[in-house]
Amino acid sequence: MLRVHFTCEDLLGTRVAAAPDPLWETVLSANLLATRQGRAVFGAWRAQARAGLRRLPRHQLHLVRTLAPPRGSFPDFLNPAEAAQGLSEGVRAILSTPRRRLAEEMNVLTEAPSWLRPLADGEPAALESLGQALHGYFHAALTPYWSAVRAQIEADRAVRAREMLSGGVEALLSSLGPSLRWRPPHLEAEYPLDRELRLGGRGFGAAVAGVRSRVFW
Repeated sequence: MLRVHFTCEDLLGTRVAAAPDPLWETVLSANLLATRQGRAVFGAWRAQARAGLRRLPRHQLHLVRTLAPPRGSFPDFLNPAEAAQGLSEGVRAILSTPRRRLAEEMNVLTEAPSWLRPLADGEPAALESLGQALHGYFHAALTPYWSAVRAQIEADRAVRAREMLSGGVEALLSSLGPSLRWRPPHLEAEYPLDRELRLGGRGFGAAVAGVRSRVFW
């Protein structure tokens, strides 16, 4: 379980994301693509996404799938805050990840193959290949649905706004279930490992309409 600890300052700094995060959606869709979860809802998307992804170089698709497995953890550097400004900004932030952080976060992969070593070492060619893979995956699997994704986010923001207006930030956090549970002063989420996250006054950005629950069509 992941437990996020809130202070009063964090509650005051909580916001709902204004738009979908392209790198979060990339990682979550790669997770989803490797499973049969929600076949009735996501079956058509899977078929179309796989058709588009066949046009990618095989090593790029393999890289994304390896870094974002359907079970277990994935490296946090794949989801930089800069991605809120767009895919290109997010990818640039990934390419600038310090070498030490790359090595540390790659260790969360339970079965990291030896061919990932150049990426863990921060070799420029390996990072550039990752950037190309993320761009290619996004444009093949998500770009055709991006307007629908944005519309879903806007609809969800309206729901969260009503919650906040009627009951404040705590009502907003309580509305994020069932995958997230607000148990003051903690927000809990199902997670493969036990982890504690202390915001320390940074606030919390909630992007509540993730790819796992979104209907694209």
